[in-house]
Amino acid sequence: MKRRRARVIALGLPEHGRGLVLGWLLEALLEGPAPAARLLPLEEELKLRGLFREDPSAPPGGRTTRQVLDHLLRGQGPPAPEGEALLVESSDGSALVEWHDTPAALFENDSGLTDPLHPFRSHAREVAGLVLVLDAERWSAPDGVSRTELDRTAAVLRAFVALRPLSAGPLMVAVVAHGAERLPAERRAEPGRWPAVRALLHLVPTRRLRVSVWAPAAGQPEQWRAAGQWLFGRVTAPPPRRWARRLVQALALLLLAAALLVGWAAWELFQVRAAPAQLGAAEQGRLVARALARIERWERLPGLPLLGALLGLEGARAALWAHAQQLDAALRSHPAVAEPHAAVELRPAQYRTAAEWLLLAERVLAGPDTPARQREPAAVSAARRALIARLHEKARIAEMPPAAPATLAAWKELLQSCADPVLREQVVRPRVEGVVAGLLAAAERAATSAPPGAEAPPGYPELFTPVLDLEREHGGLAPEAFTEAKARLWERAWELVAAELQAAEPAARPAVLLQALARAPEPPPERFRARAGRALAPALLGAALAGGELGALAPELAAQLDGSAATALLAALPALYEETVRQPAASGPAHLAALRELVAALPRQPLAPEHAARLEALAAHLGDLERVGYYAVYVERAWASAELDSLFDTFDLVLRLESARAGPRSTPVRRNTHEASFEQPLFGPGEFAWRSWDRIEVRVHDDNREAGVRYVDEGSCFGLEQLRRGWQEPRGRGGFTLRLEPAPPARFRFEGWPQG
Repeated sequence: MKRRRARVIALGLPEHGRGLVLGWLLEALLEGPAPAARLLPLEEELKLRGLFREDPSAPPGGRTTRQVLDHLLRGQGPPAPEGEALLVESSDGSALVEWHDTPAALFENDSGLTDPLHPFRSHAREVAGLVLVLDAERWSAPDGVSRTELDRTAAVLRAFVALRPLSAGPLMVAVVAHGAERLPAERRAEPGRWPAVRALLHLVPTRRLRVSVWAPAAGQPEQWRAAGQWLFGRVTAPPPRRWARRLVQALALLLLAAALLVGWAAWELFQVRAAPAQLGAAEQGRLVARALARIERWERLPGLPLLGALLGLEGARAALWAHAQQLDAALRSHPAVAEPHAAVELRPAQYRTAAEWLLLAERVLAGPDTPARQREPAAVSAARRALIARLHEKARIAEMPPAAPATLAAWKELLQSCADPVLREQVVRPRVEGVVAGLLAAAERAATSAPPGAEAPPGYPELFTPVLDLEREHGGLAPEAFTEAKARLWERAWELVAAELQAAEPAARPAVLLQALARAPEPPPERFRARAGRALAPALLGAALAGGELGALAPELAAQLDGSAATALLAALPALYEETVRQPAASGPAHLAALRELVAALPRQPLAPEHAARLEALAAHLGDLERVGYYAVYVERAWASAELDSLFDTFDLVLRLESARAGPRSTPVRRNTHEASFEQPLFGPGEFAWRSWDRIEVRVHDDNREAGVRYVDEGSCFGLEQLRRGWQEPRGRGGFTLRLEPAPPARFRFEGWPQG
């Protein structure tokens, strides 16, 4: 069996014999015909006190209960100034009581009662009973106790009560008057009626105290035993069983609470049924919200099938449905609902309030708990839900700060998360694009104007840096605006590249264009690449004419020229070809060699297959122009006008052909004729050597005179082809027709050639 433990504290002023009174009380309990208490076995007490043995010379605090009683009652010394504890147990062993002899100095200082570290607080929280030792002579006299002592004693008792847990029972206080044997019998008979004692009890909370006043006389153990048994029996008594009474009280409270709850529910549902109709949208919305909350609250009541008719729940639901219909009709004129879809001009609270009220109407008119006979068509409910979602999006837009560079990140997030396409494209995007347009304009100004401290604006490609930095951050917000801005910057970039190209030496111009393509901060637009390609053709030709080696540029050309640039370069070749074939004899061969080198250096991979084939045909044609050709020359017709005749001689016709490589050769003389043809070739097969820009001279004259006509080609690209088509002297005095085998090179036909 578990032994209960209790603590009793003896209090009293030093001169009141507190220790002696405690000793007499314990001695009376331990002795007599039926003792209420007994001392603990020595071994058990030593174990509880943490001692190894009972030491006769032990100081105060290290003595056993036997030693303390001998010390107090047998006159073996004065009480210990620090106080001591005495341990006794009930005669049946069910309770152990610690009797503490507490020194009076512990309570002499009033500030100790409020000090959280004062030892008094630990005593007060664990104490079950008090022995208050009073001086019988002073406390029994009408004016024997001062007001100060009375208040201090009452303060100590109040502090004990205040520090006790609320769950503990009342505090047992035995007030023992020391020295009562010196009082008259009539004064000793009723100590509870002493004025000072009554004044003390008036100052303490007697509801949490059980006080008994005793005035035992010295040498009267029965009186001491009665006082001790009163206190000992109450501090060791088991706690009373109050569960039955508390159960009845709990049931009564539960029934009362249930009755109040049902009454409250009936009253609230009656208010729903009796609510006025035809209110404004705001009042109607608040009414529906309150009614819905009340019905949902009371629908959870246990026993609802039995209480529903009593509470009027069905009537409240019907009233709620009617109020929701009125709210839905009233909201059609609400500014947030009547506002056009693509307009956001109201405050966020107006949109949120309208959405909240529409949601209330939706829950009542088309919710899962709405009876099927009252539920709205699915199309009406879907339109209302779409309107609610639109109002929520409008509220998000309305609560946004003004669109500005500082708030662009928030607007960008809103643009990405806005679920309504109309609001996103017609409300949010224009505001975002307006801010981006301002930032883009500032970036363009920074790209085309000189920065602070600089003399010139940024060059190529640095002029793209502000716009590209802005595009990396906000490019997805206004892609068309960035495309247009970059198009303008590429125009400016071409102006810079063209100026640099104009200032460069001819041999360095291809490198300028190729570096412009290589340093591009992003893939250049097709217009820029086409311009670069068209400008690269004459630049490459000029570099070749200046002695540059175009073969070394072939890898870089293949790396930098894509389809657009290569096609544009190809489209520029016909003009270079025409320029080359029109060159005089002094510069023609050099131009032709440079053009051949240009064509050989062009990459074929970026070109379309048909364009690459035509380029190969051009390369072969240029090779034919540069090589020496060997031909046979036949004179099909040679003629001279009669006006070349002389009065003294007939006209003996001769045709003489001379070139720089083949030398001169003449036909046989035809006597006395102005026109002749010759079956035998003037130059046999392979005898007439000629290359483009070789000089050719043809004369049709009289054999004996200088009279005749003369054709001279000082050197042209297609001089031999021109002879093949025949010639007539401008004044009509003569001419010739020659046939060449094989046919000499003619102009290249740029059919199927890309147009630039």
